[in-house]
Amino acid sequence: MIELAGAQAHPTGGATEGFVCPSCAGRACVQRFAGVAPASFVRCTNCEAELFWPAPGDEQLRAIYSERNTFSDQGEREAAAYLADPEPIRGWAASLGRQFGELGIAPGATVLELGCMYGMLLLELGRIGYDAWGIEPSPQGMAFLREHGGHGYQGTLFDADCPSTTCDVVMSFHTLEHLPDPYMALKKLRDMLRPGGVMHFVVPNWGGLVARRMQTRWKWFTYPEHLHYFSEQSIRNFMGSIGVNPTKIESTAGDHEAREVLEAFETSHRCASEDVTRLLQEILRNGLLGEALVVTAVRA
Repeated sequence: MIELAGAQAHPTGGATEGFVCPSCAGRACVQRFAGVAPASFVRCTNCEAELFWPAPGDEQLRAIYSERNTFSDQGEREAAAYLADPEPIRGWAASLGRQFGELGIAPGATVLELGCMYGMLLLELGRIGYDAWGIEPSPQGMAFLREHGGHGYQGTLFDADCPSTTCDVVMSFHTLEHLPDPYMALKKLRDMLRPGGVMHFVVPNWGGLVARRMQTRWKWFTYPEHLHYFSEQSIRNFMGSIGVNPTKIESTAGDHEAREVLEAFETSHRCASEDVTRLLQEILRNGLLGEALVVTAVRA
């Protein structure tokens, strides 16, 4: 087992004074790393949630996301790629449809995506019969979705006028880690789910092999964009506490992830034969050690 180094005793005062865990409301934590950001990076000693504390204020976050940034540029590139060739997104939607079907969610069901960006996945889910809508703060993203026949709410989940429609599926992809309080968001999404409804989300895997090795040098250890850091255990702890039972937690294991393992352990790329790549991918997948976790859960 790779040890997560860097934790130190929780100070009696200072940066972590007044800590309240957003996951479990616990008040004890250990500071994991010092001097990596204006906020402290801590681990709750009760539920193992890890996060930057305190979170940036709303004004600071609005300033970050209202300007052109990596995410807006990425959204534009992905939208252009979709218009040029919709088949990759179409295939993804079909795959999700099959997964939802296995859990009793058929076309015609209502699907909500939190942080839908330009909404291409929603468009394709709508194409195969789902009532798919999104929540997205980006005006450019929401304009694209509506222009191409989709629908959604421009803003945030906690706006007073955000719809609270009952849903059969709620989902998000690399959104929760950006939120000041993803646990409150998951609770609200749980409340929007009908009993037996499905919650499906993807988050960076803080328990992954490269993340454990690189720690503060990991590509997704970024403040103030990524504020919360999830592992399989912290996800299970929280989901169980709100009555949403994980039916499947999987790890990604792409070709690039195998290369990043070699880089993280300073191993020559000459070792990256097809057999080695496949072996590393199996280790990442079977050990839940890849760079992201894919979580599917059902509301009790």
